[in-house]
Amino acid sequence: TINRHDLTAALSRTRRFTSEAVGCGVYLGADSPTITVRAHHADHGEYSEDVELADAWPGKSVAIGFAPKYLIEALGVFASDVATIDIGDALEPIAITCGATTTVVMPMRLDNK
Repeated sequence: TINRHDLTAALSRTRRFTSEAVGCGVYLGADSPTITVRAHHADHGEYSEDVELADAWPGKSVAIGFAPKYLIEALGVFASDVATIDIGDALEPIAITCGATTTVVMPMRLDNK
């Protein structure tokens, strides 16, 4: 469980270090007690930010790549301040749930490791 406003703000700041080019995006690294949002851009450098989780991360550590635009849009549809993020494997979609609403966001393979 995470504050969706905090995660959206971190994604917005990290998005500045990406480009619209294919294979450029952000990594979400999930590990208790934080989710780390990280990006790397050849011209702008690297940026990383931790967002506190409300609950301990229940699964194993995982890093998964996304286009930040789609995560920001998915988090923006909810009315509540908190959301639950279900992350399985690095190549599986994630489910973001808030109340009775769930959105699914597909990961992307990133070149900017």
